[in-house]
Amino acid sequence: SIECSALVELVEDVLNLDIIESIISAVAKNTITREDVKHVMTEIVKGKHWSDAIKIEKVNFYERGFENIGTTEIYTQDSRSQTTILDVYSKKEGSVTIFGINEPNFGRLYQGRNSESHRLYQDISVGFGGYKVLKKMGLSPSIHQLNEAPTVFGVLAFLDDLYGEVKRRIDEEEKILSEDHSLSEEEKEVLAFGEALDTVRRRTLYTNHTLIQAVESDFELSQFEHFVFPNIRSEKVKSFLREKIEKRGKLKLSLLALAL
Repeated sequence: SIECSALVELVEDVLNLDIIESIISAVAKNTITREDVKHVMTEIVKGKHWSDAIKIEKVNFYERGFENIGTTEIYTQDSRSQTTILDVYSKKEGSVTIFGINEPNFGRLYQGRNSESHRLYQDISVGFGGYKVLKKMGLSPSIHQLNEAPTVFGVLAFLDDLYGEVKRRIDEEEKILSEDHSLSEEEKEVLAFGEALDTVRRRTLYTNHTLIQAVESDFELSQFEHFVFPNIRSEKVKSFLREKIEKRGKLKLSLLALAL
């Protein structure tokens, strides 16, 4: 792999900090190779702007054997609620079905700095949107495999969904109890959340391949309120997130993945 400090020394005079971080991140995640970086550096030395030196190949789902199977949606919130429609694609590879999600404003992978809002938008699209696709297809995985921290929102959607189910079951069960054994609303919420979180943790595996600070993403409460909270129904799950964010003002997605 490329030594990060050497890479910074090589390019810091011709690239700004955002681009340095993006290149380091891409190398660490194996989305570009040493040869790709050498090509970019050579073209920059020749006088090309970095954006012209980097080759970006647009992916056509149909050329890759995918077919469009419908849409799903995610929500964001600023001065008003907004709904974004996501196209859903699928492809069979042997006994495995692969699902893909896309919309025109996604941009390239790892676009911008790690903690920019567009990164979070991409992450919630794959996470919340992907979970909805699985539900729509009638699929309920016995294990949720998180491959890197940005996929954590799929499991967060599962926690939100499961909490609602458990809470409704507890409400129904309480109807047959006498008043002496009834629970307060707060007690029912605590019980439901504890059971839901325990189930999610038993059914989640998290793999982190890139244990370096340069590729960590962390986001502020305002970003969660704009992108994440509109896709969560339960106030209990939102409170769970707020508590974690307020500890240091931001929340690393890797720490959220470990918490789940």
